[in-house]
Amino acid sequence: MLKNMGTFSYSETLPCTGRLVINPDSWHIVYTFSGPDLRYKIHNLQINSDEVESYIQALEEAWNKYLQLKQEYDLQGKKDPQVINFKQGIYISAGYQCLDGISLSAHGSSKRITSENRLKEVIQGLRYAIKKAQVVMTMLKTVESHLKKVQDKI
Repeated sequence: MLKNMGTFSYSETLPCTGRLVINPDSWHIVYTFSGPDLRYKIHNLQINSDEVESYIQALEEAWNKYLQLKQEYDLQGKKDPQVINFKQGIYISAGYQCLDGISLSAHGSSKRITSENRLKEVIQGLRYAIKKAQVVMTMLKTVESHLKKVQDKI
């Protein structure tokens, strides 16, 4: 009977604009990116539970690199804007005015991190996901276990 019911899962939208998806045995975060217009395909980035901490570290490093590039750009007399594909596929853009900042996608302008406060919000959202996933996974395993016991009695 439980096999016919499927697997229990939970999902919620995070403050960092990703979607947290939790199953009894695993969890991940999905980001959806659309291009600047309809000519571009929508693409998803999935960050598995074992990759979240490395993304947090990469975001912090990318932000520091962005600040360095921005300072160099300003010192050069605003010549030679740059876009760099950094660790974990994070893009750093300096010298493109409205596109300046860091992003998890080349087409992630709506989710671009352009301030230290926004970086902190994203990192807090990722850390929240880690804690939330642990609690919800325990809950889902408990429910699944209870239903198996009930099913065995039927």
